Amino acid sequence: MAFALPAVVPSHTNLTVELRSLTDSIFPATFKDVGHSVWINPATGRQDILIDSPNSLANRLESALSISSTGQPIALLKGISYCCIKDVAGQSIATTLQLPHRIGSGPIALTKTDNFKEQLQADIKTSGLHAAVFRYDALSLIFGTWLSRINGGHGKIAKVITARIVGRDVTRINIGGTKQEAAPIKAMGISSANVDVSTFEGKNSKGSDIGIGTLPFQKYEFVAAKYELQISINWNLIDAYSLPDRCKAMLKTIVSLSVYELLSQQLYCRTNCSFVPAEKFEITGLDLHSHEDVLGVLSDQIKACKDDMAGETSITIDLKIDSKKADKSDDA
Repeated sequence: MAFALPAVVPSHTNLTVELRSLTDSIFPATFKDVGHSVWINPATGRQDILIDSPNSLANRLESALSISSTGQPIALLKGISYCCIKDVAGQSIATTLQLPHRIGSGPIALTKTDNFKEQLQADIKTSGLHAAVFRYDALSLIFGTWLSRINGGHGKIAKVITARIVGRDVTRINIGGTKQEAAPIKAMGISSANVDVSTFEGKNSKGSDIGIGTLPFQKYEFVAAKYELQISINWNLIDAYSLPDRCKAMLKTIVSLSVYELLSQQLYCRTNCSFVPAEKFEITGLDLHSHEDVLGVLSDQIKACKDDMAGETSITIDLKIDSKKADKSDDA
């Protein structure tokens, strides 16, 4: 199975990659107050289901470009701009590839230990939003960010690439069981007036210890006739950036790279929900058939943008001072 990301791209590219489930049945995403997202496909009249959401796949696409143990970019992205958050002892805490809103995340916006926020604000005024973000965290221009606490509420950058996994023509499997209530007896409102608790001492005694609080539950798994990874890429967003053409070209190649890297590994969504491509795939338009081909295209583009990017930027935060405020700041 081949799908192409052409070198001369249209304004929008939609890709559908058939997946193979590694288990007989799957457990899809579950949403509070909704349960599973199931709908009737108007084209087939059959039931389809959302297995992994766009928000979840956005994280997976981004993670495919970073080293899980360090958060640093993979070797193919050597030289790209990103920020590394460090404590006052110089120990790495996280990078912008790991933070929820990348360069617009709370630890960066609210730290009082480092002057990076002021530096970024100054660069936005002199160079413009896109050039400033590209300089310090290029992937924010692909995966989106919102500088709500850095640029006076302005500077929201949308995601260039989104994706989701769906199941076509699904059948529901009803399963269930029981679980032990872990709440302390006192918290459950149990007293000696309605049950003998004399043999159970301490506030941590549980309802299940005295034979109550064993709760039945029901959940559902599904099997589908077909599983699909659906990817949507809006090239117009990159074309509209106030950046030199060399920077736009690099960003477009990294978008393609994120697809390649995502599909080169097992798609583990959650327990009992893992996939691999159903057949061998190719991204033919940019010749991304191997890591060697990717490196041949991308390394030259990164070198061409060397003067536009700052490489790794270290940002120091004092956890004792900054952590409480930063915890409340991720509203972008």
